[in-house]
Amino acid sequence: MDPIIVEDLSFSYTAEQLVLQDINFRVKQGEWVAIAGHNGSGKSTLAKCLNGLLMPKSGEVITCGRNTKDKETIMDLRRRAGMVFQQPDNQLVAPTVADDVAFGLENAGIPFKEMQERVKESIHRMKLDGLEDREPHRLSGGQKQRVALAGITALRPEVIILDEATSMLDPVGRQEVQEMMRTLCREEGITIVSITHDVEEASEADRMLVMHEGRLLADDTPREIFRQQEVLVQAKLTLPLPVKLSRMLREEGIRLPQDIMSEQELVDALCEWK
Repeated sequence: MDPIIVEDLSFSYTAEQLVLQDINFRVKQGEWVAIAGHNGSGKSTLAKCLNGLLMPKSGEVITCGRNTKDKETIMDLRRRAGMVFQQPDNQLVAPTVADDVAFGLENAGIPFKEMQERVKESIHRMKLDGLEDREPHRLSGGQKQRVALAGITALRPEVIILDEATSMLDPVGRQEVQEMMRTLCREEGITIVSITHDVEEASEADRMLVMHEGRLLADDTPREIFRQQEVLVQAKLTLPLPVKLSRMLREEGIRLPQDIMSEQELVDALCEWK
């Protein structure tokens, strides 16, 4: 079974207006899916529906084989589908990095010896070695998000959902978290769902879901979606800078490949052209 199945999902905070309307999609095991949209598009509400923080008004959400409406399995679902939020400081609850990584394991009743091993393993995976005894609030934004990721990966989840997890970070911190997401998905096979309004971040994903006014506007690879100008305009999204620059340069007569997606691809193409 796919780790995330969303069928005819609708949701509202009030009786008057639906925030999500008739959403349908599936996420495969080991896939990286970016859900992109402008502010108010419903993408963060959708993220909270995926691990049962919000309950559907209608339709179904099945995450890691558990229906989010089933109260008996909701805690198991949230251990299997971890979530990283936008504001790092709101996620850190313990006096040291090691204690914070261990927090979820303690709540899950993991035996002490195994918990120590998992904490050490997760801290190393997130490149936080040497910071075990540091106070989390003294870390950089990128380090804080990696501590949050370490706490989640220690639980050995099947899915990690990141709700605008890089939007509050500086470029260095954003790159740190992006690299961790890439490693978790590509090397460890963890399913990643990233909620973002940053199309450059979304360009690295396997698939891109575009949200607009609570509806799913498009579902395709980033490469295909960036060809659909009408979709981007309707969703109030702009092309990633490397894609935009490569198109402008082609219009000026510089022969570049049609599907440049990243800064490195653009640099390589310009070096070959020269």
